[in-house]
Amino acid sequence: METLRYFSLWMEKKIAIIGLDTVNKTVNSSSPGKDVKFYDEIATAQIMANALKQQGINKIILLSHAGSEKNIEIAQKVNDIDIIVTGDSHYLYGNDELRGLKLPVIYEYPLEFKNPNGEPVFVMEGWAYSAVVGDLGVKFSPEGIASITRKIPHVLMSSHKLQVKNAEGKWTELTGDERKKSA
Repeated sequence: METLRYFSLWMEKKIAIIGLDTVNKTVNSSSPGKDVKFYDEIATAQIMANALKQQGINKIILLSHAGSEKNIEIAQKVNDIDIIVTGDSHYLYGNDELRGLKLPVIYEYPLEFKNPNGEPVFVMEGWAYSAVVGDLGVKFSPEGIASITRKIPHVLMSSHKLQVKNAEGKWTELTGDERKKSA
């Protein structure tokens, strides 16, 4: 296994980021070559988290393109990962403010699960093509247990092009008072 790398933030706190891609989609939609090996996402995430923990790192973020469903499964089956930033599903993780704009919120921002050790794991996604940037404040206990101090999903869209689904389910531009509220 390659040497694992991590970065240190203020006050010498070590935080690691694990990168993970989905096996099935990558194999089926790319040409990875016969010499490229793929491993089970759940087993791999646990192996990497264990290796980091052995190095004394107890603050671990998983940056994964395995999709919401697989990453929710990872959150519930893998110990020692604190935060999962997921991609590929193109789901909007949001809040009541985004629902008020009639945006298609699928999950709360962020979702919270418990890993097998009973510790919290927070999962979030940036909708499609980074249309949402999450502002997530995280505080870690000395034991590496994460807690959320701030959770604001910011929509990066020009208000003059903001669209919502109408009663027929078609996307239309906001008009009148609804448009003014979003500006």
